Amino acid sequence: MKQIKILFVEDDRNIREELVSFLGRYAKAGLYAAKDAEEGLKLFYQHQPDIVISDIKMPKMSGIDMVKKIKETNPDQAIIFTTAHSDSTFFLEAIELQVDGYLLKPVDLRQLRRKIKKISEDMVLRRRYESQKEIMNEIAHLQGSMLAVFDKSLQLLFLNDTALTFWGFKDVEEALEQNSMLGSRMIKGGDYFYPSTTEGRGWIQEIQDLEPHKRIIALRSLDGESIHAYMVDITHAEETGHTIIALSEITKIEEERVSYQKRMYIDTLTRVYNRAMFDKQLDIEVKKSLKERSELSMIMLDIDHFKQVNDQYGHMVGDEVLIGLSELIGKSVRSHDFFARWGGEEFALLLPNTGQEGAVKLAESLRKEIVSHKFYGDIFVTCSFGVASVEGEADMCLFRKADEALYKAKLQGRNRVAAY
Repeated sequence: MKQIKILFVEDDRNIREELVSFLGRYAKAGLYAAKDAEEGLKLFYQHQPDIVISDIKMPKMSGIDMVKKIKETNPDQAIIFTTAHSDSTFFLEAIELQVDGYLLKPVDLRQLRRKIKKISEDMVLRRRYESQKEIMNEIAHLQGSMLAVFDKSLQLLFLNDTALTFWGFKDVEEALEQNSMLGSRMIKGGDYFYPSTTEGRGWIQEIQDLEPHKRIIALRSLDGESIHAYMVDITHAEETGHTIIALSEITKIEEERVSYQKRMYIDTLTRVYNRAMFDKQLDIEVKKSLKERSELSMIMLDIDHFKQVNDQYGHMVGDEVLIGLSELIGKSVRSHDFFARWGGEEFALLLPNTGQEGAVKLAESLRKEIVSHKFYGDIFVTCSFGVASVEGEADMCLFRKADEALYKAKLQGRNRVAAY
């Protein structure tokens, strides 16, 4: 959770003191408490907090009137309302103000914490996006950009030298003969934009409907041997009706981004996915399973007495065992299963469209395969397995259940499969 400032407005002294103590854990950049809306408004102007948490019904000025004034200064201000009243009028006014949360008293502290965390995460993403947008806008106006100008009917009027060279045209007249020049060179795949049709200029309307940071295309070079990534910047000149398109090459930036993502989500030793990526995939698959009412299982496995391997043979040999185990399991699972190193000598498997019976069967098969496998330097190891499955609409604790099942397998003597 990022460093945030919180303004808390509450006229009830006891509630104010209780929540100030709680909010102090999260408002690392500053916590400001006010006993009424007038004082709250002064503190808002003075400190510009990231989040405002306010009671609705207060003497003199209501929380809603205070927030209306705050929204005049900052329409995007994050607001959470608390109230002991359930009058629908309050709800309607709060909705009109587009607040970020509405909590009935007594306030559920866990729910309040979740809302603060969500707002904080959204703020980080929004600021990161604005920063990225500024950088991309600067890139789009570098001299090396390809520039194209179209009239009101989207007929090509001009291409700069960089664009002419890229497409291999002598001049604009030659370019006009190939009306679909840009669409025909676009590459489909990855996170790149690809038009519904590569003919004509329809892609311009499609891409300008996207958020600026998603306006990235991949184009094949003239010789067809390489692929380049470009950020597309579209400007409409109101006075003339011209549309100006700048294509700024960001190939190196894209390569670095992809490389960074790999480093961020791949375990450096075993070259399988790491826990960060597994957590991300687990959240996606659990939500999908609950929504579609499809089966989903998870297997946690742990190398038994792995410390003895490190103590007897050394950590370098232990690393080789971890690598060998990763390769062995990777070859034994289906392409749509998700395998990751959880940490240390623990690994995890996510099995979409698989019930508990199928997951136990796979775990037992892996257990037997590991027992008979000779690892680096004629080393044999065993593993304990914990299996859990999604059950019911409210089941969001798949990892906890698999972890408990793994602990059960260890208590029962290791080298075995236990189901939750």
